[in-house]
Amino acid sequence: MIQATLFRKTIRNLLVALVGLLTFAVSGQEHQIEDLFGTWRNTGSFKNGEQALVALKDTIKNPVHYYFTFNKDGSFSYDAVSLRKGLKGTTRKGKWFLSPNTQRLTLIDSEVSPEKREIPGDFMDFENDGTLSTKPLIFPILELTKNKLVLYDEYHKTLDIYKK
Repeated sequence: MIQATLFRKTIRNLLVALVGLLTFAVSGQEHQIEDLFGTWRNTGSFKNGEQALVALKDTIKNPVHYYFTFNKDGSFSYDAVSLRKGLKGTTRKGKWFLSPNTQRLTLIDSEVSPEKREIPGDFMDFENDGTLSTKPLIFPILELTKNKLVLYDEYHKTLDIYKK
């Protein structure tokens, strides 16, 4: 009888601990919007473990840092990470939106350029002579902490990693 009571207490304590751990794990997956605010340095875009951005492959020859800033008013700006003529050294701006479940980040670029560029078809506005599209870009958020942001780029199939 003492063993049965002890066994029940042990099982109850294990269940309480398990529920506590599950609650902690679920709350740990929620992304806090405050963590997104500020300036992030792009440390790379990785596909199969390799750096996919040519502009970031050799930091000794090309010691340039690229930044992405999310403002509290819902605006953003970022340095275009490109060595191509027409994109190199440019800054893009727009509005950002976080999904209600804080799992997806939507970017709407407000600087649609009238010049034609060699960019993928999904980003072209064919109705307006091949300019950059105002189509929103949506990135699932894989990780968001005070110092690290990892987005999944569905178009390029890459992990985009940012550090504060």
